Amino acid sequence: MARHQGLPARIRIGFAPYLSGPLNYDHRIAEYWDRTQARWVLIDPQIDEITRQSNDAMTFDPLDMTFDREFYLAGAVWLRCRAEKANPFDFADAPDDAGFPAIRYCVIQELERLNKIELLGWDDWSHYLLTKPEGELSDEDIKLVDQIAELTLDVDKNFGSLQSLYAAMPDYQQAQTKMSEMGLLSICEPKRNFIS
Repeated sequence: MARHQGLPARIRIGFAPYLSGPLNYDHRIAEYWDRTQARWVLIDPQIDEITRQSNDAMTFDPLDMTFDREFYLAGAVWLRCRAEKANPFDFADAPDDAGFPAIRYCVIQELERLNKIELLGWDDWSHYLLTKPEGELSDEDIKLVDQIAELTLDVDKNFGSLQSLYAAMPDYQQAQTKMSEMGLLSICEPKRNFIS
C-alpha cells in the first residue's frame, strides 16, 4: 500500500518480543522511507492503539520502532545465537518450532523479501535452505546463512551485494519462473529498486 502511494517501503523479518507468549516469535513488519527525516522508519502496522494499551510489553511507538530493542532482525538473532550470545530456543515460529531452523527460515525469507520475492510467511518453495533439515546442512550452507545474516544488518550499505548474492542462486530463477506463472512478477518487478 505504501508503494502504491509512491512511498518506498520494504518488508523486514525478525522476532518480536512484544507478541504474546514466553518466546520471541517470528514476525514480519515494514520500513518506509521518510523523506523529511531522510531515514527508514520501522513500523508494525498490525499493532493498533487498543492492542498497545492492552499489552504491558508495548511501551513503544509501533510507528517508529528500533532494532534490537523492540524488534530483533533475523540476521542479528542468527549471528548472536551462532556466537552463543543468545539461546536459539528463545526464538520460534510456534511453541513446538523453536531454535536454529526457525531462525534460518527467517534469515532466508528476509533475503527473498529484500529481493522482491514477497510471498506469504508459509510459502517455502522458493529456496532450498527454507526446508532443508538441520542435520543435512553442510558447512557451506551454514556459511551462506552467516553471509546473508551479516548483509541484512545494513541493507542500504549492502543492497547491491544482497541483490547479486540472490541473483546468483539457482533458487532465484525458480522463484522468478513460479512468480511469473502465478502472475505475481508483473506486480513486483517494476518497483525492484525500492530504496530510491
